[in-house]
Amino acid sequence: MKIIKTLSIALFLSLLITACSNDNTDVANTDDEQQKQDQQVADDEEQQWQSKPGDVMDTEGGKFTLVARNYKVNNIEVGPLSFHIPQVASLSGELYDDFKEFVGEDYIEYVQIDMEVVNSPEQEVVFEASEVKITTSKGEEISPSEKLSVIIDSQFEKSETKQGSLFFLLKTSNVEELEWVEVNIPAPTDGSGNEIGEEKSFKVEL
Repeated sequence: MKIIKTLSIALFLSLLITACSNDNTDVANTDDEQQKQDQQVADDEEQQWQSKPGDVMDTEGGKFTLVARNYKVNNIEVGPLSFHIPQVASLSGELYDDFKEFVGEDYIEYVQIDMEVVNSPEQEVVFEASEVKITTSKGEEISPSEKLSVIIDSQFEKSETKQGSLFFLLKTSNVEELEWVEVNIPAPTDGSGNEIGEEKSFKVEL
């Protein structure tokens, strides 16, 4: 029961700073109305998030502070896969009770990357999200935490879409001092382990 509880808290963390749903989108009748609607969406985009940088969230798992967020990351194409990244965020957290025991730390600083991955209709592929890495502006290279990350299952059928959240625990970097992270996404492979396309790296400002 304790493992299930702590895992559910880890999953909850990935939802802490997600965007709020917006059910009030209207279909524009003219180009002018569409333009106004697009501008309104741009103006209010930050308001759609449940939390803002500087907010402190007191949860069952601990007290977490959202330090920074970039929600304007361009879509990334890696081979046949398309990556939509709703946000890259940096946070710190003071952990409580079972979750502290589960993680093995009293206090953590981390970068969270949410992603939606869409496969092309042409072929089935294998993508190992656990092999995604980041390098911080302080030079620290990090792989995602196996305990905290909501890892995407590696097998992708044709046209399949999957979602996940990767958590990168900082060891030497200070979350308050991060200026950017460079994200490296490995190339997917076919059933025989052959790479399809090339790995891709991109920088995200925080």
